[in-house]
Amino acid sequence: MATSWTPDHDTRLKTLHASGESLRACARQLGFAQSTVSKHGTRLGLTWDRSQTEAATVAKTADNRARRAALSARFLDEVEAALDDLDGPALVYRFGGKENLYSQSTIDQARLNPESRQRLLTSAAIAVDKHRILEQIDGDPGVEAGRSLLAGLADAFGLTDPQTPPST
Repeated sequence: MATSWTPDHDTRLKTLHASGESLRACARQLGFAQSTVSKHGTRLGLTWDRSQTEAATVAKTADNRARRAALSARFLDEVEAALDDLDGPALVYRFGGKENLYSQSTIDQARLNPESRQRLLTSAAIAVDKHRILEQIDGDPGVEAGRSLLAGLADAFGLTDPQTPPST
C-alpha cells in the first residue's frame, strides 16, 4: 500500500473514475484503502454509482430469505420424521449365538427409555422453536402491532366476548 496521498494520485483517481472504475477497483489500482480513496474522491467531487451495490444487496437479501425458508422447512421435516419414528414401528435386530447369526424383526412401536424419549421430544421442540424464529425474521412486523391495536380498540368499545380474556 502507498504511504501518502499526492497530487498525482488525484490525477490518477480522476482518470480511473472517468473511465468508469468502481471505488474498489480504484483503491486496488492506486494501492490505498477504499476509505482513503473515497475520502479523496469526495474532496474532488467524485461519486460512484451505488445502484449495482444496491441491486446486489436486494438480491442477497432475497437469497437469504429463500435459504431461511428452506432451512425452516427442513426443521419441520426433521421434527415430523423424529416424531413418526417415536411412535411408529421399529426394526430390531441381533447378532449372536455360536454361529454369529443375524436376525431381525419389526415391532409395533419403538421402546425408548424415558430419558431417551424426553431428549427426542426436547430436540423436536427446539427444532419447532427455531422454525418459528426463522418465520418471524421474514414475517411482517406490522401485523402483530395491527392485531394489538385492533384488539385494544375492540376492548375499549366493549366489542369483545366477555368469556374471552382481554388481549395484551
